[in-house]
Amino acid sequence: MRLSSHRLSLFTAACAALLSAGVWACSDDNSASNPGGGTGPGTTPPPGTNPGSNGDDDPSVPPLYAVVSLPAATGGTEQTSYIIVSETLTGDLKPESAQIEVPGGAVAGGPARGRTLFVGNSTSSAVTRYTLDANSKLQANGTVDFAVQGLTGLAGYSSAFEFIDANKAYWFSREGKVVVWNPTELTVTGAIDLSGVIRPDPANPGTNYTTSFSATPAHRQGSKLYSFVAWDSRMAGTIKVPSAYAVVIIDSATDTAQIVVDEAGCGYGRDAVLVGDWLYIATEAVGTSVHHLNAANGPEPCLRRFNVTTNQFDASYTVKLNALANGAPVGSLAASPGGTPLLHVLDTTAPQVASFTNPRQLSSAAVWKTARLTVGDTPSLEILDAPLKSASVLPALLDTGFTVTPTFDTTDTVNPRIYEVTDDGIVATERASATITGTTWGIVRLR
Repeated sequence: MRLSSHRLSLFTAACAALLSAGVWACSDDNSASNPGGGTGPGTTPPPGTNPGSNGDDDPSVPPLYAVVSLPAATGGTEQTSYIIVSETLTGDLKPESAQIEVPGGAVAGGPARGRTLFVGNSTSSAVTRYTLDANSKLQANGTVDFAVQGLTGLAGYSSAFEFIDANKAYWFSREGKVVVWNPTELTVTGAIDLSGVIRPDPANPGTNYTTSFSATPAHRQGSKLYSFVAWDSRMAGTIKVPSAYAVVIIDSATDTAQIVVDEAGCGYGRDAVLVGDWLYIATEAVGTSVHHLNAANGPEPCLRRFNVTTNQFDASYTVKLNALANGAPVGSLAASPGGTPLLHVLDTTAPQVASFTNPRQLSSAAVWKTARLTVGDTPSLEILDAPLKSASVLPALLDTGFTVTPTFDTTDTVNPRIYEVTDDGIVATERASATITGTTWGIVRLR
C-alpha cells in the first residue's frame, strides 16, 4: 500500500530533518536522562520546492547535514548541546567536531536545503539565525526574540518549528500558542491562540497536565497543518497518561486554529500516517509503556483515524494495537519514504525488559521489534526480520527516497544511532549508520 505524501519539517523535530524536513527529540523535558518515545513519519516536498529552499539541487554538490546532539552531563557539569555539520550520516559524529555549542537542550530548525539554521534552547526566548558560508561553516546572522509573546525558553521538539514561506514561520509553544514570526526579517508578527490545549489534571486539583506537541512535524494538506497534542502527569515520579489527546489544525492562510479532542480512550496519540483522506493515529511508545508497566496509569494503546476533509474522527474506528501482535505491547508509528507504515512491538522475552520500571526508559531501550502495518478497515501487522531497536525514533525524509531516524537508547554504545527507514524496517545502511555521543535531537539538511 502506498501512502499519500505528508510533509515533515524536525525535525523535518521533529525533530526533522527538522526544518521542513525533520527533527527529532525524544524527551518532553529536553533531558538526555529522561528520553521519551517519539516516532512519526514525515515527508518534505521534492528537493528545491520546499518553502525557503534556494533550489540547490546540483548533484555535483554533496549534501550537508546539521546534527544536533546532547551528551549526558558528567561530573556535575551542565549539559551542552552540539551542532555537528557533516556531508554524511555515517561514521562517528563526535562532539569535538561541532561547529556550534549551545548551553542546555538545543532546538534547531530551518527550511529544507535553505542553507539556514535557526537555533534556540530551553532557557532563552531568543532564536539565533545561522547561515551557511562558502566554506560550509554556519555563521551567526541575527536573532529574533519570542519574549514579546511571553516565552522565556523554547522547550519541546525541534518539530515545533514549521516554515511556511520565506516570510512566515511558526513556533508551536507548550504555553498554548503558536508564535508567528518572519524568518527573513527576524521579527515576531503575532500569535495563534491554542489555550484550549492546556488541560487540568483532575487527579491533582490546581495543576495542569504536562502538554507536549508531537515530536513529528505537522502533516500538510494545502494550507492546513495537522499536529497532535498529548498530555501526561508526572507526580511523585510516576508517569500517568489520560485517555485523550488532540489534533490541532492550523490554517496558514488565515493564521487560525481548530482543536479537536479525541476522548475515545487511546491516549498519547502523537504518531500518524496519512492515507487518502485519513490520518491514522497511533499511541506513542511512551503511552504504550505506561500501560504495560501499570495498566492503571494509562489506557491500552490503539489506532484511530481522523478525516482531513471533515476534520472529524471516525467514531466507529478503534483498533487495539496489542491485539494485532498477539498481546505484545505495540506503539510508535513510522513510515518509509515509499509510504510503508511501521510499528514497534515490545519483545517481552528480552531479558532486560523486566528491569525497566520507568516507561520512558523502556520505550527508549533496544528491546522493540519492527513490524509492517497494513492500515484500512481491518489492519494487520507483519513482524520484520530486523534487529531490536529503541522505539524512541522520529523518521525524517531528507531527500527523495531517503528517510532516516536517530534512536535514543543512551545505553547502546555499539550499534549506530542514525538509521535508514526502509520498507523492510529500520536498518543501518551505506547512507545512514552513524554513531553519535548522547541523544540526537535533530538532523537538518542544509543543502
